Amino acid sequence: SDYNRGTTDGTVNPDKHYSIQRFGLTYWPISNVAFKIDYGTHKTESAEDKKTLINVGVGYNF
Repeated sequence: SDYNRGTTDGTVNPDKHYSIQRFGLTYWPISNVAFKIDYGTHKTESAEDKKTLINVGVGYNF
């Protein structure tokens, strides 16, 4: 995404135009605790600069 939509020549910087894909799962062993994991990719249009992300989290509801 390019948050600067006010470009003067109508072009978008390929380093700032990217796509994100994300997939995740959440597991609640009990109602107050959650375990989360997600997998994602972040790819720019300018080059083969593709990042792979794996995030893990734990949540507690009190």
